[in-house]
Amino acid sequence: DLQAIRVITDTKLQCYEILGLIHEKYVPIPGRFKDYIAMPKPNLYQSLHTTVCDSDGNLFEIQIRTKEMDRIADNGVAAHWSYKENSMSKDDASKNQKLTRQQFAWLEQMITMYEENPDTTDSEYMDQVQKDIFEANVYCLTPNGKIVDLPHGSTPIDFAYRIHTEVGNKAVGALVNKVIVPLNTILKTGDVVEIKTSKNIIGPREDWLKFVKTSTARSQIKKAISKREQQEKDDINEAFYKKGVQLLEETILSRKLNKDEIFDSLSQLSVLNYFNAKSADEIILNVGRRAIGSNIVVTQCCDVRPDVVVQINQLMKKTVVTQDLKSSKQDIKIKGIEGIKVEPATCCKPIPGDLIVGYITRGSGVKVHRKNCPNVIHEKKRLIETSWAENLTLKYYPVDLEILANDRRDLVLDLLSLISSTKIRIESLNAKSHYETKTATISCTVYVSDVNHLSTLIANLSKITGILEVNRVFH
Repeated sequence: DLQAIRVITDTKLQCYEILGLIHEKYVPIPGRFKDYIAMPKPNLYQSLHTTVCDSDGNLFEIQIRTKEMDRIADNGVAAHWSYKENSMSKDDASKNQKLTRQQFAWLEQMITMYEENPDTTDSEYMDQVQKDIFEANVYCLTPNGKIVDLPHGSTPIDFAYRIHTEVGNKAVGALVNKVIVPLNTILKTGDVVEIKTSKNIIGPREDWLKFVKTSTARSQIKKAISKREQQEKDDINEAFYKKGVQLLEETILSRKLNKDEIFDSLSQLSVLNYFNAKSADEIILNVGRRAIGSNIVVTQCCDVRPDVVVQINQLMKKTVVTQDLKSSKQDIKIKGIEGIKVEPATCCKPIPGDLIVGYITRGSGVKVHRKNCPNVIHEKKRLIETSWAENLTLKYYPVDLEILANDRRDLVLDLLSLISSTKIRIESLNAKSHYETKTATISCTVYVSDVNHLSTLIANLSKITGILEVNRVFH
């Protein structure tokens, strides 16, 4: 290509001497001269670029570089390192590594940005990298003469974060060519930029995100703002917590109660469930926010009495069931089949009086369900006719119940007392309070003889003060 010429020489000085000879003989085109030797590209590319015009009006693009610069341009940075490692002494190699680290500071910033923003997708990250590298056509200087490469449209804030994260976070003003300028000023090649900082500034402003150009600056600004907001949130929560403690102490003192006992009761499961809280600290925090009244909290803590806990434990021990349910297979008849393994299904827990059906499993015999059990109601092929035996071997069968009630003091105690008085045994019980609706849900497994026995139990439970619903549960 006769319109483009490349000149390869030995030293940097010769590059500039050759440039001078060319500009002396031919007319240089204004704005087409680039000095990538003094200001290398981020990928370490170096060369002098100029465009000149001959006497016939022909334009020639000329590149002037040393042999080493040409090797880097043709083969990449790896060739530069390989050449250096083979030809340098240990001291020279150490100095070269230090220089290389400085030249590739932008790469370290990119890696840091990626690590600190794990939610960034690969495509977003590549877009940011491409903008920061391939649009790096503005070269500015620090007051000490250090060259800083930036994308087109960069501002003093971008410049500050390219110098150091803390310089960006603490920036309060900027001087460009010794003149004070707004922080959103667009920088040009050759600008000497000085960043003014202050230790008293709380951090970067959110409106900086509207004009910063580099991905490094954007990610560091977002990180600093997020950290500041979290700190502010923590400070507010700490103030609410202290206020909550103060309000509770005032209520406890006015009612002449023991402060240590009340605060210990905040961690009791019944209290946490009542307020739908995960910890005592959450309750105290909500008191400080005035979301919960201190009087309500203290009253609820007073309800957690040791004598009630003892009574509940005693009633539960009375009703413990040790019956082997597997013997119930003798209570069920499978039409036309004998000697096969038969077990009641745990999902619907059928009891005498329920209409039942057998479900033939793969390798586990026959599982007996209630006919209206949701797990088999749509089954067509694997069901088998099943019925209860005339003479039953078991006296009691398990049934799961769910009880909805208005939450009140001693609700669980009253419920257990009734079950115990009717000689009905209970396997497990779990109660949960719902603070918003002032209701409670109690789940339990009881043992009854048949459906009539179950109906009587449900009727008696429904008479307890505050009970809203009693339902048999299907799993």
